[in-house]
Amino acid sequence: VHGEINIHGTTANGWDFVRDLFKENFAQERDLGGSVAIYYQGRLVVDRYGGWFDQTRTKPYDNDTLQLVFSTTKGLVAVAAALCVQRGLLNYSELVTKYWPEYGQHGKENTTVADILSHRAGLPIDASPFERYLNWTAMIHTLEQQEPIWLPGTAHGYHALTYGWLAGELIRRVDPMRRSVGQFIRDEIATPIQIEFYIGLPSDQEYRVSPLDGLSSGNMTSNDSTTVSDNEFNDWRTHQAEIPAANGISNARSVARLYASLIGDVEDNKYKRILNEEILKQAIKSNTPQNEIDLVLNMSTRFGMGFRLMDESFPSLGPGVFGHNGFGGSIGFAAPTKMYNYWAQQQQQAMADYSRASRAPRVVVINERDPIKSAQKLVAWLDTHYPNHKIIQMARIKQNQRIYNRVVFQTAQGQRNMVVFDVNALYLNNMGTATEMFSNGTMVRISPGTGSTPTRMQVLY
Repeated sequence: VHGEINIHGTTANGWDFVRDLFKENFAQERDLGGSVAIYYQGRLVVDRYGGWFDQTRTKPYDNDTLQLVFSTTKGLVAVAAALCVQRGLLNYSELVTKYWPEYGQHGKENTTVADILSHRAGLPIDASPFERYLNWTAMIHTLEQQEPIWLPGTAHGYHALTYGWLAGELIRRVDPMRRSVGQFIRDEIATPIQIEFYIGLPSDQEYRVSPLDGLSSGNMTSNDSTTVSDNEFNDWRTHQAEIPAANGISNARSVARLYASLIGDVEDNKYKRILNEEILKQAIKSNTPQNEIDLVLNMSTRFGMGFRLMDESFPSLGPGVFGHNGFGGSIGFAAPTKMYNYWAQQQQQAMADYSRASRAPRVVVINERDPIKSAQKLVAWLDTHYPNHKIIQMARIKQNQRIYNRVVFQTAQGQRNMVVFDVNALYLNNMGTATEMFSNGTMVRISPGTGSTPTRMQVLY
């Protein structure tokens, strides 16, 4: 540990165990900097922060620090959509084309608002250049022209980035003032309950944002194939853009207060409840059939109207737990039966534990297109590098004319790991960019190499 553990903030009586657990993260060097906040029965009972602002370890992570929270932003967008429903501007059951006529083309004509919010729209992947993600109009046009991967409403798959533009454009279209989703949230949600949760960071707040660490620092190379580029999400241009699925910037007490205000008044009725009981019930009702597998994550997930439904993750908190987690360690949720709201964010160091989704998977090149031979080589590589491993999940995927195997496994030491086996590297030079969401929540863009230039793997989410 580098010097004294600098943990600060407040903890109400009976909640000291949270402070102790939080401090232990830093004692064990699991986190570089972070914060945690809990509301209970409308009152802030935990507000802790500590560690370091960045790797220089010269500036503390304090109560003024802001943090990029990636997909925890999706919960805020779900609140904005529900507020539009509450005001009669939007209806979950209506066709998207009622509000956004240009969307109704290329097989998307019968998509409903609920399909978009519950990841059933069939547009989970977009391989646009990252610069286009900073241009709202360009991304909306791109999505209007896309064909769905599956018939909308018939299946679900995590829309890691596209969820934000799809839901955000609906909010913008139904808003009488035609504000951007970021401005709508500032005016209608953040200001009334006095929180900081930005989609589109004001330039004068940039200095407060703790930079992400560990997304591009790992030495993840194999067979002369470099895998990771610099991380665009530390760029001020990304912070000021509106990418509503993934670039929200906030702090612990703000996200905790947001969720507290969904289930009741907070701070002795100083801040009034945002959603009424009927609208909240609609927003957190599952729109995912029982045991339906997420076609992108290859695992079971359940979604309401933008919220992840988390009963299975937190069984001790009673039924109805909802919220959203994000890449890098952030999570925000509410447990209505306990009147309990929680938010945590870690500005963490690079880790090998991919259940924390702290960096992109390693890429191993296998120059073999035959599925049987490539599988044999895959197993041989794992046996050589990870003796006595246990495979947890394996998937062979063909996307954008690319074929690769994704393997999640447990090492003999009990560590969870992931490797992507690129089984057509010889053909990359003639193919376009592919984008893929991995089962740990990491989205990457894979770009072809040319000549001596290696394949490039770039963390997006």
